[in-house]
Amino acid sequence: MELKTVKEQMRREHRQLKIRKFIRNRALMIGAVVTVLMILLAALSRGIAPYDPLEIDVTKRLMPPCGAYVFGTDTFGRDVLSRILYGTAISMKVGLVVSVTSFVIGLVMGLYSGYYPRLGAVLMRLCDGLKAIPSLILAIALVGVMGAGMRNVILTLSIISIPDIARVARSLTLQVKEQTYIEALRASGAGSMRIIWLNIMPNVISTVLVQVSFIFATAVISEASLSFLGVGIPVPEPSWGNIINEGKTVIFQAWWMVVYPGIFIAASVLGLNLLGEGLRDFLDPLTN
Repeated sequence: MELKTVKEQMRREHRQLKIRKFIRNRALMIGAVVTVLMILLAALSRGIAPYDPLEIDVTKRLMPPCGAYVFGTDTFGRDVLSRILYGTAISMKVGLVVSVTSFVIGLVMGLYSGYYPRLGAVLMRLCDGLKAIPSLILAIALVGVMGAGMRNVILTLSIISIPDIARVARSLTLQVKEQTYIEALRASGAGSMRIIWLNIMPNVISTVLVQVSFIFATAVISEASLSFLGVGIPVPEPSWGNIINEGKTVIFQAWWMVVYPGIFIAASVLGLNLLGEGLRDFLDPLTN
């Protein structure tokens, strides 16, 4: 009974330590708040957008920010705030799907390539080939072949992002599998699947999750870049990138078409990068 009480006390102290560590980690707190806010805006965009983002009214074109149109209107008289909110939903969806897809596939590739050297030699050469080409150029080429659209953008950015996760997971797997307890498990007759998923993966996943936050940020800005170049989300569907693309031709008359979506891009990427930096410190056992 006393042993159970001691264990409960230790768990309670451990939770309190984690909470204090989280509160002291300002980068993690700010990054988490900004990221959650962006996700909430994406989830609630249809309900809180004041107008239909596709509704055209040429009599109200290029209206500056005012009470009725907080972020002004664009060249077709569409409400810029509504288009940005709908664009937030697209950007967050692309970033979330790309990061989850690359996490799952990259983690599996990294674990198996690190545990099986011959398989690793093949998979890592494939990753090296993908990373040999600048990411944006490769994305433009792939989307150009497959066609514009959210599905193809997600597929393209996932293909580009998987090697980043796979490399990190493989590097960590190579370190963990040389530990004495892994050798002991092999000697005791433990199967490879059990060792990989029950003993190696838990020691790898925290660092990989930090990388996932950076993948999310990269996917958001890459989608905006592709849409700005006209090979991402097709118009008239709103995206941060194509809103800026439409605004660049009238930037001196309607600065709000470039500035406001740019602020959303900068805030979301900054929040995700802070989240990644904060997670790295929070999950590091050597930090206080």
